[in-house]
Order: sequence, then structure tokens, then C-alpha cells
Amino acid sequence: MATAATMNGQQAFAPVLSALATMSSNADRSQKGQAHQYLEQFQKSEEAWSATFAILHAPQSSDEAKLFAATTLKGKIVFDFHQLPRDSLSQLRDTLLALLTTYAKGPKPVRTQLAVCLANLAIQFLEWKDVLPTVIRTLGSDPASIKCALEFIHVLPEEVTEGRKINLAEDDLINRTRELLEENAEQVLQLLTQYAQSSPEAAKEGILMDCITSWIREVPLADIVASPLMEVVMGALQSDDSFDAAVETLCAIFKETRDVDENIETIKALYPRLAQLQPRIKGAAEEEDWETFKGITRVFAEAGEAWVVLIAREAQQFRALVESVLECCLRDHEREALSQTFNFWYELKQYITLERYMEARLQFVDVYSKLVDIMIGHLEYPTPEAGGSETDLFEGDREAEDKFREFRHQMGDVLKDCCEVIGVTECLQKSYVLVEKWVGQYGPQAQEGKVPHWQKLEAPLFSMRAMGRMVP
Repeated sequence: MATAATMNGQQAFAPVLSALATMSSNADRSQKGQAHQYLEQFQKSEEAWSATFAILHAPQSSDEAKLFAATTLKGKIVFDFHQLPRDSLSQLRDTLLALLTTYAKGPKPVRTQLAVCLANLAIQFLEWKDVLPTVIRTLGSDPASIKCALEFIHVLPEEVTEGRKINLAEDDLINRTRELLEENAEQVLQLLTQYAQSSPEAAKEGILMDCITSWIREVPLADIVASPLMEVVMGALQSDDSFDAAVETLCAIFKETRDVDENIETIKALYPRLAQLQPRIKGAAEEEDWETFKGITRVFAEAGEAWVVLIAREAQQFRALVESVLECCLRDHEREALSQTFNFWYELKQYITLERYMEARLQFVDVYSKLVDIMIGHLEYPTPEAGGSETDLFEGDREAEDKFREFRHQMGDVLKDCCEVIGVTECLQKSYVLVEKWVGQYGPQAQEGKVPHWQKLEAPLFSMRAMGRMVP
């Protein structure tokens, strides 16, 4: 297989590159159609095995061609595995490992596809029993190629989980899942811990977070939370390079604790760590770092969703979490993160309006009361800048305007949730007070065709209409 860049490969090489060039050129529709048809037929052919390796080995191949070759190879391994003689599988494995080393420094999309190829080979190459040790021995000892090993560790669980698309007997797939995932879980945890501790830079790499996330369902969650990796995840939230991946990891951990009775000790270990993030809500808002703010909001909202029944049971103990979600709503001046909290407020309302959680409802009346004020504030249409048009608040961006209109209806649903918790009369009274305040402050200045600060009048009126539907 390593000698694929021979006669068959070279013969198929040039037409493939030509077809790819046609697809990305300004050629007419007919030519592109012919090129597309050729590439589809090529991907199904047995010659594709050798041609893809030829492209991947050829220095003159473009990144686009290399990615096409790696993607084609993945499809061959998944769908056309039967075309290969069993005695060629070891050679295919060794060739893939060598290619991963070659592409250690990128391009990353090609490296990822090659890791997926190796994972799908591992699933079907039943005689290959020492999969993880072989990959670590080949790719994990050299700092230049260790990311390839991590890439393989990252994609393996997902590819095994998706294994039903592979033509493998059910019993073989079950056994292979056990061999590749269950029997490797402890070793993977150790490997990731060792890598995280190898350098400060390693601990902040997104690929490390991706690996942890993908193995959360395979490694006992309590083991992850009790391991040094938990500190690594929390630390990764401090780095711009790993922040998004760390948010994904943390939210994946929360999702795995939804069975709160089974995971109560794990939740008790996670809750203090979560509380340490609370100051970042204010910090990100004051720095106007809205991407970080959005990530932090998601972390608190998803923790709240996962533990909502626990919040209803132990309202006092988890009040700080609810207040943190409320603070996220309050400080979201750009209204970019707000929607991530809506489901949490709905889920919490569903529990605390039940008779058995009446005590929690009383505990959170003030929170939902403040939420009404916050939502009405966010309902306001934007105020034009000096000299801006009063009739074109979105500067001609109709999509943004339509999105905001839809967003207001979602906020209206949150206001209805508030009505169920604190009572519709209390909520409508808040809107009425705001209307009354506007009339006293700006009413005398209103003229035909000109209403000063109309946004501050329209928002409570809109909220009244939304909440009025809750009146019995």
C-alpha cells in the first residue's frame, strides 16, 4: 500500500487533479458537471485506493487535492473495505501511520481526515489488538507528531459510536467497541493527564480539550473530575486559544451529570469550581469581550439546566448559580448570549411551579421579579446614534431586524414563565409603572410625528401584550 504511487496511482493522478481544478475554476456548468461526475465515479473505483495515496505522497499536490484524497480514502475504508485483501491491512495501517507523521504539521483538515481513516481501519481490522499502544508508540514519542496521536484519540470514540455505518457484524462491533473504548479508557485518562502536565502550553491546547470531551462517556466521570485534568480544563478557560474548546468540555461534563442522584458527589465537586467563574461575568462585560461573555453564559446556563431538579430541591444551596445566570442576562448589553439562558428559566419554572417545590418558588420570587425588569429592558429597540435615522434603526439590515423581532417574541415567552412564578398581576404592574414613568417624563414633549424616547414606551407595551395572554 505504501508503494501506491506506482502505475495505477500515477495514471489516475492527473485526471483527478484536472477535475478538481475544473470544480474550483470559472468553467461553465456543463464542464463542472462532467468533472463532478468523474470524481464521483473515481471515488467508487478500486483505482482510488492507489491514486489517493499517490496524491497524498506527491509534494506538488495542492492542499485541496490532498484533502480530497484523504476524504476519499476515508470513504473507501468505511464503504469499500471489502475491496481490500485481508493480508494488505497491516500495510495499510503502517502507511496511514507514516502519512500522519508526514502531515503532523498540517494542513490540519488533512491530518484530521487521516486520523479518521486510521480509526475506521482500527474498527474493522479485528486482528489488530494493540491499537492504542501502536499509535502511541509510533506517533506519541516525537513532539512533532504527538498531535497526530491526540487527533486519533479525539476521533476514535465518535467513529466507533458511528460504527453502524460500517459493514461489520453486530457481535464484532460490540466486541470491538469494548476493545477500543472500554478497555482503553483508563490508559487514555493517564495519557491525557501526562500530556497536560508535560508543559504549560500543552495544558492549554484545544486538541487536549477535544480529547477529554470525546472520552467523557467512556471514562467514569468521577475519575475525570477527581483527576488533574479537571484543573487543566478550568485553566484552559483562561486562554484564548483553548477557551471555546474548554467551554465545550465543561458543558459536556455537566450534561453527563443530569442524573443528579447518581452524580451527586461529582456535582458537589464541580459546583465550587463553577462558582470561581462568577467574577468573569462582570469582567468580560466590562471589557466588552462578548465572545468570552457568551461562553461563560453558556457554562452557567448549561450547569443550571443539568442540575435544575437539584436547584428545585435545594434552592438555598444553589441560589448562587441561579443568580449567576441572572447576572449574565443583566450584563448582556449586546444581547448575544441572552438566548442561551431561556431554556434554563423555562426548565426551572416547570419545577418550582409544582406543589412539592413551593419552598423553592418562594426562594426565587425575587429572582424572577428581577428577570422581568431585565427582559423588558432588552425588549427595547436600539436607539439611533446622533444623526441616525429614526425610521431605519438597523441601518438597512433587514435580516438583523427580522432576527430581533423574533428574539423579542422569545423574550416574551420568558416573561410568560415569570408570570407563572410570581403572578401575572405582579408582572403587568411592572410594565404599567414603566409606561406611567414614560408618560410623566416624556409625555408632554410628544408631538404628532415625533415621540421622544419611544423605545422606552414601546418595550413595556410589548411586554404587556405578551404577558396579557396569561390573564385567566
